[in-house]
Amino acid sequence: MINNTQWQLWRFVGLRRSLLLALAALCPPLIACAALLCLGNYDWLEVTTVLLLVVVPSALAVGAFWFSVFRPWQAVANILMGFREDDYSLRSAVDNSKDVVNVVLRELNAIADYLSSSRSSAYESQKLLSRILAEVDVAVFLFDNHKHLVMANRYACKLYGLTEARLIGQSVDDLGLSFAQLAAHTSAHEHGFPKYKSRWLVKHSAYRQQGLPYQFILLADIGVNLREEELDAWRKLIRILSHEINNALTPMKTTTGSMARILPRTDSYPDWKVDFSEGLEIIDERVDNLNRMVSSYAKLARLPEPQKQMMALRPLLQRLYETYKDKGLQLLTENELSFEADPAQLEQVLVNLIKNALEASDRGKPIELSWRREPHSVEISLRDFGQGIDNPDNLFIPYFTTKSEGSGIGLVLSRQIIEAHGGQLQLQNSDSGPGCLASIRLPLR
Repeated sequence: MINNTQWQLWRFVGLRRSLLLALAALCPPLIACAALLCLGNYDWLEVTTVLLLVVVPSALAVGAFWFSVFRPWQAVANILMGFREDDYSLRSAVDNSKDVVNVVLRELNAIADYLSSSRSSAYESQKLLSRILAEVDVAVFLFDNHKHLVMANRYACKLYGLTEARLIGQSVDDLGLSFAQLAAHTSAHEHGFPKYKSRWLVKHSAYRQQGLPYQFILLADIGVNLREEELDAWRKLIRILSHEINNALTPMKTTTGSMARILPRTDSYPDWKVDFSEGLEIIDERVDNLNRMVSSYAKLARLPEPQKQMMALRPLLQRLYETYKDKGLQLLTENELSFEADPAQLEQVLVNLIKNALEASDRGKPIELSWRREPHSVEISLRDFGQGIDNPDNLFIPYFTTKSEGSGIGLVLSRQIIEAHGGQLQLQNSDSGPGCLASIRLPLR
């Protein structure tokens, strides 16, 4: 039996017309033969013989034409119907002939191979993606154009203590994720789920599938990492404070102990006033050191927001050059550049870096100050030719210093000022020779 799809294919390739033409070509001889049989005086044996010799071969020829042409196009129809049903397993036998049917069948076989391979790759990629989504500790929610959940990964289900089947179909408001839709594309928010509360990094985006809008929301738990970093910062701070306080209290304790031993025998110790005076000076000096350390930390905590304005860079650097040129500062760039920044804070940073470079540089060696414009930023560089950085891990630890007169707070303040401008401050040993290279990178609005 020929179904409707195959019959439409026959009509498309013109097979029905060819069959009708073949039948029409047989009609005249058949009619002539029938007329002769009717008009002539023939017995039944002669009539039967003529019919067998004329009609039967003609019918067989038409049948052979029908099935010899129909079979390959039936294979074409079956493969195309398989494509419509997403079945790419059907193939057709072909030979080396170059007729159009074999060419079509070879191309259909190649298309079926390609579609089958592509579907296998897509299926494997989908399984890999599903496995990754199931294993990562990031909550993934996918919503349709009606803001109803259509997919949630394992971690997302864990936050609610429900299976994915029970979560599917719930709205954004039902799940309490309205804050994620209203948040910036990438932002951090404190939020509590039924099974867990933490601080989350929120990311959301939209895409279209089959013309319909979808939205996915990703929530990454950053609370644990923040707590670990906070604990590590407290440990470093306590270690530094303990070190500095011990450095101040140890001589104070030694001095007060000596004064306590002298006090009962002041009558027999004529120079006790001198020793007491020196001891009080030591105590006073250590108290001043502690006050200076506390003031440095308070200054770091109270750093004001930068008051940005359009400023020209060259006049600022020229002013610094005039101040420190006698100590070896060299200005290497002549170009002019204007951008938004806080002139006072930027000058404070540059003064801190120049002083550090002068203290680290060998006597008689220059300090090179330069700048250059990049597509979206300006880079200010300061290079010295000293011994370089011995302990780069402690550069930005508050109150850590290798200088006898240093407070250990200058670089910390400098980096905080630059980061408040949206930029970066880096210090590293120079790759092209001795010394250190300090780089300030500020964005151009």
